[in-house]
Amino acid sequence: MSTRWVASLFRTVNAVWNNFEALAAHFQAGCDPVSSHYDKSLASKYAGLRKKLCSPQFVNDLAVMHDALGELSMLSEQLQNRSTTIPEADKLIRRSIRRIENMKERPGDKVLEAKSIAELSAFGSTQLVSNVKHVTINSNQFFSSVANSLRMRLLAADKEDACESADVLRKNTRSLLAELSVMDVNFWPSEMDTAYGETEIRQLCLRFNLPFASTRDGYCDFKDTGGRQITQKLKPLVDAIKTIPCSTSECERGFSAMNLIMTDLRSTLTISHVAALLFVKLHGPPLSKWKPQAYVRSWLAKHRSTTDTRTRVAAATAEEDMQHSDPLWGVL
Repeated sequence: MSTRWVASLFRTVNAVWNNFEALAAHFQAGCDPVSSHYDKSLASKYAGLRKKLCSPQFVNDLAVMHDALGELSMLSEQLQNRSTTIPEADKLIRRSIRRIENMKERPGDKVLEAKSIAELSAFGSTQLVSNVKHVTINSNQFFSSVANSLRMRLLAADKEDACESADVLRKNTRSLLAELSVMDVNFWPSEMDTAYGETEIRQLCLRFNLPFASTRDGYCDFKDTGGRQITQKLKPLVDAIKTIPCSTSECERGFSAMNLIMTDLRSTLTISHVAALLFVKLHGPPLSKWKPQAYVRSWLAKHRSTTDTRTRVAAATAEEDMQHSDPLWGVL
């Protein structure tokens, strides 16, 4: 991956922080002529990397990236959960925005640790030397930029941005979010009137082309049971809502599974075989729950055993191969 992508990974930043002293020792050994790892052609590069690494400015930037990417990594894992709904995803994004904006007033754990490291001019046993050429990250501006980027991903704009998002797409997404919220018990008000949610249910029925009368009855039963029971009348709407993804995680899982199936050594797979294997990989049961007996009986009933030669040509034995020796064998 490129440098920009590597610097944007929480695992990479966390690995640099946890292995800081080991990296400093490695770069020192690469530029020290006395060391057994000294390489004259790379000595200047190792010296430059160590000078960049062992500075309070770099440690401060690393801490800022660690706190921000830690929050974004947690949000990403929550959005990748298959049970996460769109209203819940919107709530999680808003929560992350508040936490990141709060870091401007109350620094995160790593930023506070970086400040104490800068005061001691030492990261563990590694001494730090100030690098005036290194321009540190403006943490307040950085956190504001991250929060604004997250705010642009919201389905419904904040109140102060409502006048700027009056286009049709924003109105539709805000309406969809309000409609889906009435189906989530976590978003219900403490006191509900009799007609709560019926307007939103009507709009959802229009979106998914479902009958409103029966769906409304199912939704009333759903409210009466406190969201614990989904009747057959409401089930079509619930199934339709589940088809709306809140992230591209399912698509990414499909691409990852396809890359594992279609390798360089399996380039002759047909499209139908790839589709079947991909379906089993994504939706198949775990191996512990798979019962192979029925498939084995079907295989044996069709004379597909390993000792059967009626359905395929028998492979040539080693003795038959020796009778038809290739002239090239003598050269080899």
